[in-house]
Amino acid sequence: MTSPAVTNISDREYPEYDAFIGDHPYKWICATSRWFQVLEKTFPHIKSSILAARNVQDGAIEDALPLCNVRSILTGNRLISIPFATISDPLVTDPDGIDFFLPALKETMAATRSAYAEIRTAFNKESIARNTAFKCSSVYKYHFLTLERPIDDIYKALHRTCVRQNISRAVKSGLEIRRAGNIDDVRIFYRLYYGTRKDLLLPSMPLSFFESIWSLLSPIGAVSFLIAELYGKPVASVMLFKFNRRVSGEAMGWDTSYINIRPVAFLYWEAIKMAHSEGYDVFDFGRTDPSNVSLMEFKNRWGTEVSDLTSYIFPAAAVHNRLRKSGAAFSLLRKFIFRSPDSLYRLISALCYRHLG
Repeated sequence: MTSPAVTNISDREYPEYDAFIGDHPYKWICATSRWFQVLEKTFPHIKSSILAARNVQDGAIEDALPLCNVRSILTGNRLISIPFATISDPLVTDPDGIDFFLPALKETMAATRSAYAEIRTAFNKESIARNTAFKCSSVYKYHFLTLERPIDDIYKALHRTCVRQNISRAVKSGLEIRRAGNIDDVRIFYRLYYGTRKDLLLPSMPLSFFESIWSLLSPIGAVSFLIAELYGKPVASVMLFKFNRRVSGEAMGWDTSYINIRPVAFLYWEAIKMAHSEGYDVFDFGRTDPSNVSLMEFKNRWGTEVSDLTSYIFPAAAVHNRLRKSGAAFSLLRKFIFRSPDSLYRLISALCYRHLG
């Protein structure tokens, strides 16, 4: 068997690359060129570095490893597959497919002066877990709800007091749902998202990130923003990715002064009903740190199944240093955010996402 030739994908080859993704079993919107354009428009420290394995006879793309070079003087240069994506997988189907990428991966690391490469997996772990050159660095949990059954059956499987009663309370309060129709609605979402992230002592993505998502993903129907309103006042909103028969809740925000009418439960249920009515097979609740017990319990009560989201590091020896640095940085970040005024919080968030990926 002749080994494929591994090359870097250039901007002009994006249409060919996206066509390859369209037929791939592990395809997701964050592996497409549009996602890389979102990242590069928003974050100057991130640059795409997609590797493609091509058939030596006809040059067709057979496998791909979507990567970004993340550059930082604080956290170091590294290659990430894929930054800020909940679902991410090597686009390989051969069990030995990842092996073909190792020489090119090493060359790319040297060219970008990257200390390590991080490959994040959701459904395609087998392609990388068997390779001893990589080592598992972290495991997050991933909750999903299958939709291939009547909506009434899905509703009956929800926890009676913690979910169904909260949905009922929200409906009785007068909450209504609408879809975002323009960039101004995206800014409504952002105001709610921004306030929620600050309350949770977490940095906020910049508004430009969501504006880029809207401009690049909404024309192909790959994103929806739902807004929950009480008598015309927005009280909660969620951003949903829609691709490959899946809908994924990617980001959410809510006004804490209306938390007693349960807008979060209402939003999730309306999003599930929308995904079901549009013929999608799966609704995703996104990534969860297993140490976040309350969030794990919340997602478990929706009748979900749970799987692992696993990150692998190359070379394996880089794992220990990466984990030590990331843990210390996160603890320090929360201390800075605590009770910081808006002006300082915006600065902290901007600095934070200038070095993350």
